[in-house]
Amino acid sequence: MIYEDAGAQIINLKRDTDTAPMPPYMWRDSRGADTYDSTDLAAVYCRKKTDNPDTIIYFTDLRQSLHFEQLFRAADIAGIYPYDKFEHIGYGTINGKDGKPFKTRDGNAAGLDDILDIANDAVRARVAESDKKLDDETIKTIALAAVKFNDLIHDVKSDYIFEPTAITSFEGKTGPYILYTAVRLNSVLKRADAQIAKPESFELSTEERNLLIEIMDFEKTILDAYENRATDMIANYAYDLCQLTNNFYHNCPILRDDIAPDIKAGRLYIAKLALDTLSTAINLMGLKIPAQM
Repeated sequence: MIYEDAGAQIINLKRDTDTAPMPPYMWRDSRGADTYDSTDLAAVYCRKKTDNPDTIIYFTDLRQSLHFEQLFRAADIAGIYPYDKFEHIGYGTINGKDGKPFKTRDGNAAGLDDILDIANDAVRARVAESDKKLDDETIKTIALAAVKFNDLIHDVKSDYIFEPTAITSFEGKTGPYILYTAVRLNSVLKRADAQIAKPESFELSTEERNLLIEIMDFEKTILDAYENRATDMIANYAYDLCQLTNNFYHNCPILRDDIAPDIKAGRLYIAKLALDTLSTAINLMGLKIPAQM
């Protein structure tokens, strides 16, 4: 496979069917040094021998697509691992309002710590405006949810704008909104202070029926997200579930004294189903539900 060219050791990857340029794979450069190409191919060899996976998926910046196309071809040509068992999921960049990669105030490229610090400051300011009393750990939890959910709600391949004020809002398609809905459900169920059981019969309102249908669709959503490698399906599902949950909460009183026991039992059961489903979605997204918001 390997031949020398101008002192370097390379592998020819070009196919007769290629319509775009395909540079050769650099096994060793002209100085005799190992390259990313050689170490990545060695890593595939190691994974095949030690783990023997059915599929190998790389999740990196979309701008590395050419490198991974080369790696997959080289591994296939060498007989190390078949080309069609590789996947590269390339993600976009986090940009500022100008559409360019997000930078700190001093003009440097923002790292994850910078983004989390900015989100923390935005959550702290919002909490102060609303006269809420939240401890530092809760603020960090909300800020991290804001950043993670904002990343997951977009198609993984697309660039997106990072706007701290928008992503830390407690309303709309945001992490804090998702967490707030879960906290609200938790509060209702704790105040109910009773064992929740499925009612034998219960006439459903439109809001209750719509929420239950959405809950029943959760498993299919997870399978579709896996098949399509699309995390935004889970994030969008969580948002839709929260919308229907809050609609149910506002239109179907649960703990009011004038609510009949059978209706109260049915609504508590639905609230528990909604919380269980939402909690699973939140866990899958790597978020954490705080005790209060």
